[in-house]
Amino acid sequence: MREGMKVRKFDATVVIPVYNIRQVLKRTLAGILDQDYPNYEVVVVDDGSTDGTEELFSLWRPASEALGSGLLKYVKLTQNRGRAAARNEGIRRAGGEVIIFLDGDNVPCRRFVAEHLLAHRRWTGIVTVGNVELSEELLGSRFARFWNRRYVGNRRGLDLNDLPFYFPGTSNGSVRREDLLRAGCFDEEFRHYGGEDEDLWYRLCVLMGLRNVFVRGAVTVHSDPGFSYPRSLERIRTYSRCSVPVLLRKHPGYLNTGIFIRLLEPLDIRKDRPSDLPKKALLALATSGPWIGWIEKATFRWEFGGPRVPGFLYGLVLCRHYRAGVRERKALLRMG
Repeated sequence: MREGMKVRKFDATVVIPVYNIRQVLKRTLAGILDQDYPNYEVVVVDDGSTDGTEELFSLWRPASEALGSGLLKYVKLTQNRGRAAARNEGIRRAGGEVIIFLDGDNVPCRRFVAEHLLAHRRWTGIVTVGNVELSEELLGSRFARFWNRRYVGNRRGLDLNDLPFYFPGTSNGSVRREDLLRAGCFDEEFRHYGGEDEDLWYRLCVLMGLRNVFVRGAVTVHSDPGFSYPRSLERIRTYSRCSVPVLLRKHPGYLNTGIFIRLLEPLDIRKDRPSDLPKKALLALATSGPWIGWIEKATFRWEFGGPRVPGFLYGLVLCRHYRAGVRERKALLRMG
């Protein structure tokens, strides 16, 4: 670097990990490159995509112009290393004081950056979670409508200025860079679906004492064309089988929190809370008898129409697949 040349400092860096989502990434980039806040940058980390994602940055004019202006950086990893590694690469390339996480299939509103930064100026010692909604195209599915109600902005009874750690903001959220570095960033041992977000938020909120704050105005529309009921069941099973064991090994007190999955883990009279024992027994019964197979078939059959399927039945089927992942986890331990 030439002597006297100044390095531009940004208030925020938006880190976007992507893998084979060119179809929706263009919409996400159109949104994030057109923010009403002046001093920010965007770092896109391509985690070894094979769908022509790289061409988007040379052939699509808004992206190529943003690269030329310094607003946008594009990093291509030579092989798929997982979301934790991709986000860490983005953090290493970031020059902003606040790191804002955005998934490549989440299309942001114009005030996305400004709203996250406003929260950090209002409070110290916080991390933030933005307001995610499913796209209208996805909401034709009854399962999608059930899933949409799980997002923080659609829930009731939560303290939105002090959320539990198990509402992480890695698809739409922010952390001050210094806090991320102190926490150690993402653990790249998480290679399968899920876990890396909860692990980081556990360290930031539980171990470091940061407050998890909901930012209603930081709206993103989750527009993943691959979102589906079968894929979600596969993911919850993989999360249970592969990612939860890492969480439990790293954090012995993990299940002593209010996280719901504690009720789906095997019964342990010595360690479980007395109040959890009947709940665990009831959930085990509800998700293991022949009726749960009939319920799962019904939820598939009438996902897009026909007799009304109560949303909680989709929740029971998800619990069934989580518990199937627990059984597979045990089988792997016996084999290993």
